[in-house]
Amino acid sequence: MKNRRSNISDSVRKELEFDKVLDLLVAFAKSTSNKERIRALSILHSPKVLNYHLDCLQEYNSIQSDKSFPSFGYIDLKEVIRYLNIENAVLTEDQFFDIYHAANWVNSLIHFINNNEYEIPTIGQLIGDLKKSITIKKRIEKVFTPRRFIRSNASEMLFAIREDISKKRSLADKHFQETMSHYVHLGFLADIRESFADSVSLLAVSSEYKRKVKGQVRGQSKTKSITFIEPEKCISLNRELAHLYEEEKEEILRILKELTADLKEHLEQIEAYKDLIEELDFLDAKLKLAKLMEANRPKVSSSRAINIRDAFHPL
Repeated sequence: MKNRRSNISDSVRKELEFDKVLDLLVAFAKSTSNKERIRALSILHSPKVLNYHLDCLQEYNSIQSDKSFPSFGYIDLKEVIRYLNIENAVLTEDQFFDIYHAANWVNSLIHFINNNEYEIPTIGQLIGDLKKSITIKKRIEKVFTPRRFIRSNASEMLFAIREDISKKRSLADKHFQETMSHYVHLGFLADIRESFADSVSLLAVSSEYKRKVKGQVRGQSKTKSITFIEPEKCISLNRELAHLYEEEKEEILRILKELTADLKEHLEQIEAYKDLIEELDFLDAKLKLAKLMEANRPKVSSSRAINIRDAFHPL
């Protein structure tokens, strides 16, 4: 329900220190949109509108105080939705998980409401037609592990590539260890024995012996006392691995493009998640300020009479 602009004068607004109250409320809001919304608030003069907002807050307070209420943490979906509306855009890992966590939280909220007997008609209006759905959750879980790694079985191609990487990595490591042991025995290696560059294992050879070690020179230490050499036995395997790592990146990108395209099919649902989360962030901010001020709900009517009992300005 939209606010109507108040006709209360700026002088009365100033006397009531309304803007100072809004500053306190802004601090509790997580959403940048809600911070702007709060700064634009005016003093309401419609009993109907005011009671609607008071009903929302009272209902939210009643469910939020329940120990089984799913803990609310603001999730910003605005950028996610912007990307989903861009052709050929690919969501980032964080954006996929923003959708994932939003879907999980909304499902938890709906489950909580369905399994409790709260009378919350205005909160029900905010939820609208949203229903519990595991479609988005399952689709993201098919690609990502809980620790945010891309699953090897996210595609048959990725599985095959990673299997090939694993075999060649093991063979390259075996050849490297054998070569290193050989040159350790000959006394050709420096104390550090090995180093790494571009994910490739290198022998740390004392420079005086560099011509006696078969392989490709990849660099030297600052003092030039150590020469870093890629063993001859490992060169072709390392090249194959570099190519496989590129194939892996390309396949992961293809998978994420496909996942983004799939989530575009659920754009309307994700937008509904955003709208609900924004509204609950607004309610959460108001509830926190109300508790800070130890505020009570006033009885509001269209009568011009006012009865104030033990009231004081919250500031």
